[in-house]
Amino acid sequence: MTTLNVTMVNTTNEELVPDTEPGEEAPEGPQRIAAHGIGQFRMSRGVSFLLGGDPDRPIYLQSDGVVWAPPTCVVRSASDEEGLEVQVSPAPWLHEHHAA
Repeated sequence: MTTLNVTMVNTTNEELVPDTEPGEEAPEGPQRIAAHGIGQFRMSRGVSFLLGGDPDRPIYLQSDGVVWAPPTCVVRSASDEEGLEVQVSPAPWLHEHHAA
């Protein structure tokens, strides 16, 4: 089983909370990644985080380096054989101002 070193940068104004069911064992990785914070952990299987704890805004990290996020976020990622780097940012189109 492949293990990746993951660095996850959260540039949003909300924390990233691991996606677990009540009573479920805690996933690999940090218990929370603070707003504007960084989490570093080792991952041997996929994990998911909820943006702001909202189940409608999951961020999935797969063990093959694939990352997915909802359209409320922009995710940048890079991976190689040893590691995965992920940056989660708010989607700029959510903050656009339109003149009336």
